[in-house]
Amino acid sequence: MELHKLMVELEQIDIVRQRSGIPHWKTEKKYQEFFSRGKKAMTIVQNGIIIRANEQIAEITGHSVAEIIGTAFSQHVHPSELPRLQKYYDSRIAGSEVPIVYKTIVKYKDDSNITINIKAGVITYGYEPAIFAIVEKDSDQEDR
Repeated sequence: MELHKLMVELEQIDIVRQRSGIPHWKTEKKYQEFFSRGKKAMTIVQNGIIIRANEQIAEITGHSVAEIIGTAFSQHVHPSELPRLQKYYDSRIAGSEVPIVYKTIVKYKDDSNITINIKAGVITYGYEPAIFAIVEKDSDQEDR
């Protein structure tokens, strides 16, 4: 329910922008506010690239938000998990059903592994589909 609520809020920002004919870049402040007020780690991935992330994602991965934005999501995923996550990504963008909630392994900044839980769905971001995800460190994961 939480994922759906947040996705609807993001979609509403984009729908208002599209109906008003406002260029995508002019609504960046609204997206920035949305991400900064979020208590959960959140990210948007479009065309395989992380285009938005908040400080909570940075805390989980050890990277700063600036280090994360503009990178391929694949470079943060453990190599053994990449084929599965790439398939989920491609299938979700294509409109196929894939798990909404799943566990995976990502790389921490020092290349150690972190197990996380992801809740993901498709949104429209700047006229194109994108993946919106809420990320949580797995409860079995040791704290850093």
